This record gives sequence, C-alpha cells and structure tokens, in this order.
Amino acid sequence: MQKWEYLSVISEALEYVGVLRVRYVNGTELDKWKKGPHLNEILNSWGEEGWELVSEVISFNDAGRINGNRLIFKRPKL
Repeated sequence: MQKWEYLSVISEALEYVGVLRVRYVNGTELDKWKKGPHLNEILNSWGEEGWELVSEVISFNDAGRINGNRLIFKRPKL
C-alpha cells in the first residue's frame, strides 16, 4: 500500500511588495521569511523534489486582495 508524506505551508503577502512569501513550513516559522524567495520559486523547487500540491486555501484582506494562503503538498513516502 502506498504511503504518503505531507508538507503544510502558510504564505503571506507583503503589502509593500505585492508578492507571496512562505512564512511557515509544517508549523515552523522561517527565519528572515520577508527576504526569502517568492512563492513561485519555492513551488518550482518543491515540484522538482516530487511534492504535489493537493489543496490550497486563499485568504483575502478587506480590500479584496490576497492576504496569504495555506498550501498542502504530498509525495510518495520512500
């Protein structure tokens, strides 16, 4: 039977930059997340490592702009 491992990610938008950056991975806040790579760069690297996005929940601020999101990934456990 196939077993899976999961990765839970929370990203937040930086208002003054307008891009999403990963802030939490599996509940642990990343150091210097505000200066880290854009979410898209990280998604591409995780895809190369075999992670598949299986769920996304987007949150919006009062102005209707994306405030952040929660992403769940899975990959086969070796």
